[in-house]
Amino acid sequence: MSESDIKTSSVSFLPYRIEGGEILVFLQKRTADAPSFPGDFLPFGGEIEAGEDPPAALMRELKEELGYAPVQEKYAGALEYPGHVVHVYLERVADGFEDSIHVMEGEYGKFFTEQEVYAEPKVPPDMKRVIPRFFDQIRAWDDSRTFQALK
Repeated sequence: MSESDIKTSSVSFLPYRIEGGEILVFLQKRTADAPSFPGDFLPFGGEIEAGEDPPAALMRELKEELGYAPVQEKYAGALEYPGHVVHVYLERVADGFEDSIHVMEGEYGKFFTEQEVYAEPKVPPDMKRVIPRFFDQIRAWDDSRTFQALK
């Protein structure tokens, strides 16, 4: 195996809720001095450390970043990039989620509709390319009657 075949791995956590038949995802505003994507809005997460599997890394990262332990997270799949794999987890969170966590490695967190994600200039283009997949997964996972009842 050459060095170019070695991939790093990370986890990403995308909390969401449904209001009025619309999905909202919770993203963090990274600090201006963050080593990557300074000032951008992104999901929570980070690198998987040696000896960790993705679920263990998710729990560690969320404790460090939010003081939060997910209770019904769902594995949404892996995003493959050259040299890197991102394991994505989604969780439908209750109203008041943002008041029950403390954003410790970013400026703050904010719920966005799908349209707001696309319109927000501080959401990186790569995130805008992959986010439709996760909105589609949420729609598929959550019973379609949920969306009908909330409209």
